[in-house]
Amino acid sequence: MLLKTIFWFSAGLSLILVTALAGRIERVGFPVSNRKDRLPCIDGLRGYLAIAVMFHHFFIWTMMVRYDVPWGKPSSYAIESLGQVSVRLFFMITGMVFYPKILEGFSNLDWKSLYYGRFFRIVPLILLSFVMVSTIIFARGGAKTNSNYLIEAISWITGWKEVDVLGYPFSRRLNAGVLWSIWYEWLFYLFILPACAAMMQIIKKFRLPSITVPLLLFLIGAVASVLYRFYRIDVSVLRYAPLFAVGMMAYELRNHEPVRLVLSQPLMGLVALLALGASMLMPNEGFTLALPLSGFFFVCIACGNSLWGLLVSQGAAVLGEVSFGIYVVHGIVLAIVFEEGAPLFGNLATPYVPIVMLPVSVLLVLITCLTFLVIERPGIRLGRWLSRRA
Repeated sequence: MLLKTIFWFSAGLSLILVTALAGRIERVGFPVSNRKDRLPCIDGLRGYLAIAVMFHHFFIWTMMVRYDVPWGKPSSYAIESLGQVSVRLFFMITGMVFYPKILEGFSNLDWKSLYYGRFFRIVPLILLSFVMVSTIIFARGGAKTNSNYLIEAISWITGWKEVDVLGYPFSRRLNAGVLWSIWYEWLFYLFILPACAAMMQIIKKFRLPSITVPLLLFLIGAVASVLYRFYRIDVSVLRYAPLFAVGMMAYELRNHEPVRLVLSQPLMGLVALLALGASMLMPNEGFTLALPLSGFFFVCIACGNSLWGLLVSQGAAVLGEVSFGIYVVHGIVLAIVFEEGAPLFGNLATPYVPIVMLPVSVLLVLITCLTFLVIERPGIRLGRWLSRRA
């Protein structure tokens, strides 16, 4: 009980600390995108979701190292939800951000530009993370040379499967196994996005409301989830389709002025947080009450509810900019902290280990600000340059 109490207290302090730090980083000149198509509240939300995933994995590492609990889901729904609900909301964000592309229709989209952009936005940092994981394995003396390294690299970089690298057991722990969600992002870009864009073109031809597309996607995804849950028929491309669909519907709702005005009110921010909190206290797999609760929270944020200005603060803007880096790199930082860095807090009583989250959070934000400037930002620019020349 004391461990969890200190965990939540440390998590709250860490959020305050990194928000202040990120705000300071912005004031000294860190570049934050000001493109007109950005959604400030959604961008601000990204950073906090990524940090929540880090908290989730910090707890798992603590239980594994201090109590010999096997790597896996925490016994607490709330702590488990820091990871699961955050990733659910990330998928909703993807659906919302790319819904304007779907609204354009299949034939009106610049597909080359889109895929160049996605490739060079995602792959460079994941490639770096794979190199970092490989370096850790070599440094620990656990590498076993084999001819499958290239295949292992491709498997990791695509997110298809985080196989053991260089014969190192449980290699995926070195990045907390976060790349599984990247695989579903790729499935969205390659299959769901084009299918929805084509469907939108047909829908508009028959003058049906555009929200028909996300509603159909939600229903199809619901059927796929039922087939998987009860019959183990895995239509993987559709497993998370309902979450993408919720994001699309959120975009539709934010364009209805009466809905947007109501859901963006400060009081609704409290209701949204209560809904999110309730969703974290129950199972999050499949179609449970957690889905509409977290969906309601997301719609409120999509409609411009900034949670009393938090999500549009300077700090939130920076955290949102580096959120992908936080998500991809945090597992590597934790692996080093709990293995190589263990002697630094070896004498700290187990219930107080979560206090280490504070310096880890600061270190993670500093590292990911650097990787954004050195890896992500140049990658984004390269993708845009290549798309213009294609």
